[in-house]
Amino acid sequence: MIPRKIHFVFGLEEDFGGKVFTFAHWAAIKSAAKLNPGYEIHYWCKYIPENTYFDDIRNLVNINLIEPPVQIFGNELLHFAHKADVIRLQTLKEYGGVYLDIDTITTKSFDDLLTEKCVLAYESIKGTPHGLCNAVMLAEKNSQFISEWLESYRSFRSKGRDEFWQEHSVFLPLQLAARIPESITILNQKTFFYPDWTEEGIAAMFYENHVFPEAYAHHLWEQVTWGALKSFNEFNYNKINCSYTSLLGTILSEEIECLSSKRRIWTNNELENKNAKINLGCGPNRDMDHINCDLYAKTGADLIFDMSRDPWPMPSDSVSSVKLFHVLEHLDYSTYEHFFRELYRVTKDGCDIQIRVPHPRHDWFLIDPTHTKAWHPESFTYLDKRISLQRYFQGDSKTPLALYWDIDFAVLQLQVFIESNLTENKVRAAFSTTSKIMEIEPYINNCISEIHAQLKTRKHTGQ
Repeated sequence: MIPRKIHFVFGLEEDFGGKVFTFAHWAAIKSAAKLNPGYEIHYWCKYIPENTYFDDIRNLVNINLIEPPVQIFGNELLHFAHKADVIRLQTLKEYGGVYLDIDTITTKSFDDLLTEKCVLAYESIKGTPHGLCNAVMLAEKNSQFISEWLESYRSFRSKGRDEFWQEHSVFLPLQLAARIPESITILNQKTFFYPDWTEEGIAAMFYENHVFPEAYAHHLWEQVTWGALKSFNEFNYNKINCSYTSLLGTILSEEIECLSSKRRIWTNNELENKNAKINLGCGPNRDMDHINCDLYAKTGADLIFDMSRDPWPMPSDSVSSVKLFHVLEHLDYSTYEHFFRELYRVTKDGCDIQIRVPHPRHDWFLIDPTHTKAWHPESFTYLDKRISLQRYFQGDSKTPLALYWDIDFAVLQLQVFIESNLTENKVRAAFSTTSKIMEIEPYINNCISEIHAQLKTRKHTGQ
């Protein structure tokens, strides 16, 4: 009998494998818990996520701190994914239960599978099985199949993403099932692993809207769908129509509404406490530590408004840090006065402002038809009142915008970045020169790709 326990493994490395605990991970745990009431939920990790998504499910899980294995039977485990492979097998052997990858969504109860000894499903490509995937597994305690699977790691030889990457996680269990078929029940792909990770499968889950009646859960193939998974949150899941968002709405609509209410309270508190960090024009690149702002609701931003025309929904002097990445080039010059006046109003004295724009002599600026205004590194000095005053007093023809708009942003740092590490060699070869790239970049295109500027709001003239 398989016990009513569900296991997740996540957080074996301090940087979480480059993927923070997101809304999709929250939904994995929340859906499993909701559709399997009475099950113990165990979360195995070395590092505990520190963000609002994990805080919301913390009371649902039993947190088990572990030290990830570095070897098995003397064979090194170099990649965190292989360490997680071993942990999930060791956990199922010792405790039994259901193992779920953190990039899954559960769609029905596992109750009718609990009478089996061990349950896996085929991983298929376009309907052709090629292995048994370990992303969703059920097993009784001391399962024969799981025990022998672990024993097979005596031959483990992968050093990372090499030709042996899936040998023990996908291919070998299928061979083992042929040898001891009485120890395992194999389900078809559609129970756990459909749609697959091909282009057609990804489209079926994230671009189209389908119903999958045979599924107990869906593995979402985070390695190839991370761009999609990290784009969804509690504010935009019901604004983008696809199979995944339909599942979210069907299973977790009430829980998601509760989550969004908590986020709104957090946003209001940050602004009221006048120490907010904002991410202006966030697009899909939201930052959970910032109040994300955008024109379009489908971005999942916390605040939706037209920053080029609307009054900003923030108190004066309430913001201590600003991210402004690839926004200014999208604004029409006629809206700049409003934009920078509002930015100056809401930011505190000393507010740190980080800006990124494409370089005007790079195709990245030219290709996007919504890019309307080019910025040169020197353009940012027009926002500094002291520099504007100097130019005004000297009769300089450069427009003293900071003086006219009554704003003041001190320019602390300006940096330019070449397109790639290969750019310098390409430029030297093309122009047959030994000159340093920064000496000739003003005369060539597609060399400097991006400008970074660091500004500081200055409201006390003594600074």
